[in-house]
Amino acid sequence: MLQEAELSGQADSENNLGGSSETMYYIGLDVHKKTISYCVKDAAGCVFSEGKINSSRRDLDVWVRSLPQPRMMAMEAREVLVLRDEPLLCSH
Repeated sequence: MLQEAELSGQADSENNLGGSSETMYYIGLDVHKKTISYCVKDAAGCVFSEGKINSSRRDLDVWVRSLPQPRMMAMEAREVLVLRDEPLLCSH
């Protein structure tokens, strides 16, 4: 079951939701096709919240607006492999 982000009707990027302006929050994301797992920690390394959200653009936008500020986000790097069906032509 996916955890839904707690939202305020007035949540936006200007709001400081639960944090002080002196506390930086660090957010790690593990992005998958259907879900995004996240962990939010404060500057002391204490877990502020963690869970999963759906990976749709709308759900991600709503969730990001619910996060405390200031914040820094990072996601797991993924390698992309592109396979071609056609042969590559070289000119000599």
